Amino acid sequence: MATKAGYLYSKWGTQFLFTPYYESGWIPVKNLTTNIFPEAEQFDGEYLREKVYQKVKRTPCHACPYDHCRTIKIVNGPYQGTFLEDPEYEDLAGWGPNVGITDPKAAAMLTHVNDGWGMDLKECTFTISLAMECYEK
Repeated sequence: MATKAGYLYSKWGTQFLFTPYYESGWIPVKNLTTNIFPEAEQFDGEYLREKVYQKVKRTPCHACPYDHCRTIKIVNGPYQGTFLEDPEYEDLAGWGPNVGITDPKAAAMLTHVNDGWGMDLKECTFTISLAMECYEK
């Protein structure tokens, strides 16, 4: 299993976890009020790396055995041509279904902004999703 997981991390990044987590009901959707997210396929690592953005440069962390980090370029849509760090699973889940965003490019851009502000990603996304739920109720 470790070899297969290592291969998947290297090839698709931690984004490969999105589909199995969704199928298991583990994806945070709208502040954990549901586990239904029809756009889950668009957040899958394979889909992202084949249709949403292209790898520009490898940026592995020192001594990381997986070598999955990359600088990417968004290839279409309103963020076309933007270069940013390849988002991880937590980034996509937090700024995607957790706050009700169905566009993985928007989730990647929000991750980029969040990193630039130096805020903890998970805490920020769950604080915002809680505020959204409170406002809706």
